[in-house]
Amino acid sequence: GGPREIPGDVVRPDYAFDGKPKTFGPPVGITVHSAEEIECAREAGRISREVLDAAGAAVRKGMTTDEIDAIVHHETIERGA
Repeated sequence: GGPREIPGDVVRPDYAFDGKPKTFGPPVGITVHSAEEIECAREAGRISREVLDAAGAAVRKGMTTDEIDAIVHHETIERGA
């Protein structure tokens, strides 16, 4: 249990410290993303898939959600995310 340590170089969302998002709602209009932004989204998806696969493979009967969270945390940090 309890908070897990996050490396200092991991960018936090605007709600990380107080739980309250600072921006609300979808952006107005259609956003055209650059090739770099699209590649970043692909990388985020790949990392998410790898982390979920690792967590799913580790789940065993009787595990607590905290144990699963620890695996997800570790796998995420290992990937620099």
